Amino acid sequence: MWCGGYGMGWPGMGMMSGVGGWVGMILSMLVPIVIVGLIIYGLLKVVKRSPGYGSSAALEVLGTRYAKNEITEEEYKRMKEQLSR
Repeated sequence: MWCGGYGMGWPGMGMMSGVGGWVGMILSMLVPIVIVGLIIYGLLKVVKRSPGYGSSAALEVLGTRYAKNEITEEEYKRMKEQLSR
């Protein structure tokens, strides 16, 4: 059936007509974004668990500074407590 410039089918029944077309288009964009987000999240979790990342390195520097008498015992304890949180 020829429908005045729309090709075969009913008038207005193009690729993006109706709810299904738009939902499909949005899902086709969201699914890869969600997958990439999950991959990045997983990689960040792995990196944060690796030694030398974050507070363990900071605690080591703090201990070195305390051993060299660059900071007082009170400062050391306060900073250590903050880093341990």
